[in-house]
Amino acid sequence: MDFLFGARKTPAERIKEYNRQIKRSVRELERERMGLERQEKKLMSDIKKAAKDGQIDSAKIMAKDLVRTRGYIKKMYKMKSHMEAVSLRLQTMQSSAQMAQCMKGVTKVMGRMNKKMNLPQISKIMQEFEKQNEMMGAAAMTCTMQPLEGQSMRDTHK
Repeated sequence: MDFLFGARKTPAERIKEYNRQIKRSVRELERERMGLERQEKKLMSDIKKAAKDGQIDSAKIMAKDLVRTRGYIKKMYKMKSHMEAVSLRLQTMQSSAQMAQCMKGVTKVMGRMNKKMNLPQISKIMQEFEKQNEMMGAAAMTCTMQPLEGQSMRDTHK
């Protein structure tokens, strides 16, 4: 009903709200599980006491209740892990959305850079550089070869 009054929530706000609700539910599950574990301990001591007093029928009933309680505790652990998995998925979705937003900005910047760059001129400059570099390399080779040629001439005159 928020959209009727013009206050639409952004996806980031919705994800934050969902995560908050999930964390609240996880805390409630934890409290419930802790209560069941306390009840399990109490049942264990009651079963021992009933068995000691010779009340086998009531001990059997309490043992069935104990098994049921342990099953609920396992279910609580499962529910908690499922809820935390959902929370993690929400966080992953949020990260992906942020990355997509950043990539959108980078793409815009790269487009602007391509418009500002004169590719034929840069290509021409690179070709000129390569040409000058080759000429410099050839000149360096000639300079290093000339002293060696002078030494070989002296060696033959000796």
